[in-house]
Parts: sequence; structure tokens; C-alpha cells
Amino acid sequence: MNVKRRQETVSGSSGECKVTAGLYAMELFALILLLSLYRLEGKPGLSSFLVSVPGIASMVSVGAIGLSAALVMREC
Repeated sequence: MNVKRRQETVSGSSGECKVTAGLYAMELFALILLLSLYRLEGKPGLSSFLVSVPGIASMVSVGAIGLSAALVMREC
């Protein structure tokens, strides 16, 4: 019985770490997304933006935000 309580405590704290890391990752990639979208203004069209370095960074950021959100929702 005592061993079971210890295992529950350890697994619970691991889940909290995953949620915290996921939330921090979402914040970081949201900041990168905002900074890369700032460069959209200087491009003539959306297609030329998406093939540029800021466009690729914004697409990667959107994917990373989605994965982080999925991780957080799964752990909650």
C-alpha cells in the first residue's frame, strides 16, 4: 500500500512537469510566431512570405504550438 502511494506521487509530479513545459513551449513559439508575422508586411504576397525564412519559422511555430497544446490537453 505504501509503495503504491509513492508511485502515484512520482507520476503525478511528472505530469505536472510535462504540462508546465508544454505551456512554456507554447509561449515561446507564440512569441516566435508574432515576431515572424511582423515580417509579413514587407512581402508582396502570402506565397512569397511562406517560402521565406520568417514564413517557414511561422509555419513551424504553428505546428509546435499545436503539438504543445495536444500534450497539455492529454496530460490534463
